[in-house]
Amino acid sequence: MNDRITDTKGFTLIEIIIFLVLLGIFAVFLVQYVGTATRGSLAAVNWLREESTLQGVMEDIVAEYKSVITNSSDDSITPQSVLSGLKSYAETHHGSYIYGSETGYITFNAQGTASSIGQTMPSQDPVLIITVKNGDQKLFSLFTASE
Repeated sequence: MNDRITDTKGFTLIEIIIFLVLLGIFAVFLVQYVGTATRGSLAAVNWLREESTLQGVMEDIVAEYKSVITNSSDDSITPQSVLSGLKSYAETHHGSYIYGSETGYITFNAQGTASSIGQTMPSQDPVLIITVKNGDQKLFSLFTASE
């Protein structure tokens, strides 16, 4: 009597192949999800880096402005010279960040609203706007000098 005892432990070849196919399909979805999340997080990091750089540039320009204002006890220094010097400083030291079309002197109309930004300083109550740009980020500050 030759009775074969069949052992039913383990997986068949078909079951292993089906498992591997399902695992491959799941892996494709996982890679897509992780790739999308990684690209999204990289954009936020780049945005923050650009903004941080702009903050540093503007802080340097403001520090120069404060230094000139506090150290200008000489009567020969006029508000116009302070602002033109600040504009020159910003363009010289941070020229790659200065956004030229939005940097200049603000001209006001008869109603007192800003009408344009130009390179010519108005004779009365000059206001300087300095705009710095890095990537998609822009930051601006307004500077005045009173007598």
